[in-house]
Amino acid sequence: MIAPDTSQQKGREPQDRTDITFEQERMVELPDVYRTYLQYFQQYAANTDGKQAIAEAVLRLPCAKQMALDLGAGDGRITRHLARHFERVIAVETNPLNEPLLTSIGDNVEVHIRDMRELDFKPFDLAIMAYSFPTDSKGKLEDFIAQLTAHRKKGGFIVAVSYAEGCPWDRYAEFVSKKLGITRTGGSAELIRRIKSVGFESR
Repeated sequence: MIAPDTSQQKGREPQDRTDITFEQERMVELPDVYRTYLQYFQQYAANTDGKQAIAEAVLRLPCAKQMALDLGAGDGRITRHLARHFERVIAVETNPLNEPLLTSIGDNVEVHIRDMRELDFKPFDLAIMAYSFPTDSKGKLEDFIAQLTAHRKKGGFIVAVSYAEGCPWDRYAEFVSKKLGITRTGGSAELIRRIKSVGFESR
């Protein structure tokens, strides 16, 4: 299931400006550049109702509320909503700086700081990847999807979310990517391409 996020920013849309000195950012290592990009996205998301809307949408899905996976949990905005409704939530995040935020959510949240493609999966009712669907790396994407679908319980859902083409973040991301000198990897078109690359249909 693919659910492009079409939420709009509250207040003004992002302008072609930034408070970060890009000349300095160009000199850092690539992982640091992508970390800066992620910080931009988190700042943008904080000013929208995007993740709130995503959480509300997935909680309406007609599945059991025993086990949920938040893959690419970030700062835990969606995780918090899931934890209020599911008996158990597994939050997977690569950035160790987000670990304290995730571990503080509740006793029913199990936190893993690692690549989601290396997770030892357990049967789940809902798996969500909000702006975090992984890229292919040495064939890992196909194996990851196979493992994910194999552990989905009957009646469960796998949800992948990305921003819609042409939305405010789509335009802002184009600006940020050019300034940082990195290749864009997000967007609903790219998400659909990755889904189809491992043999799945999108709707």
